[in-house]
Amino acid sequence: PDYDRLMEILPRELPEDLALQNADTDPGYFYCYAKVRDLRSRLSETNDYDRIFKYRGIFIDIFPYEKMPLPLLWVSNRTFGRIYKVIKRTDLSTDVLKSKTRAIYRFNHRFVFPVLRALARLCPTKKLNYSPGIPYDNTIYEKETFPLKTLPFDGFEAPVPADCDAYLRRKFGDYMRLPDLNTIHQHSASITFDV
Repeated sequence: PDYDRLMEILPRELPEDLALQNADTDPGYFYCYAKVRDLRSRLSETNDYDRIFKYRGIFIDIFPYEKMPLPLLWVSNRTFGRIYKVIKRTDLSTDVLKSKTRAIYRFNHRFVFPVLRALARLCPTKKLNYSPGIPYDNTIYEKETFPLKTLPFDGFEAPVPADCDAYLRRKFGDYMRLPDLNTIHQHSASITFDV
């Protein structure tokens, strides 16, 4: 519900040099999470999945969370993962790729994901995971996250998880120590800026 409300409000609140990218605003976009894209830059991803997207600037991901057991997410990733098999094909035109990925997206959102959500209600969990169709694991715990608190950030009070330290330590270990630069994997092939 909060994610859906954000998707409704955000397009009206963004400045003109930013755009909300989701399946409603970009006919080629097939991910199950949104992005806020900069319209004054162009980013090409190393996997080239973004080649059919309308917006291709630098972005911030917006991931929805819900109570979803990991085995059900695994199922969602198998069904939604068909998109990745299609998008890897270089012999298909942009229009065919958009049509095929959109069909898989709709099938999952209309049929598969509602069934998985119904099953999730039968298997209560205190863990929050990414919503179905998001192929990453980033489990969070309600007690670490809620109620949100605020901390100063760049001149304003930003909402943050209730126990930031517990979340960051579980996710990254010693998060105050920078990672070895040789272990960082870049996802962008190139970035250009409009001047």
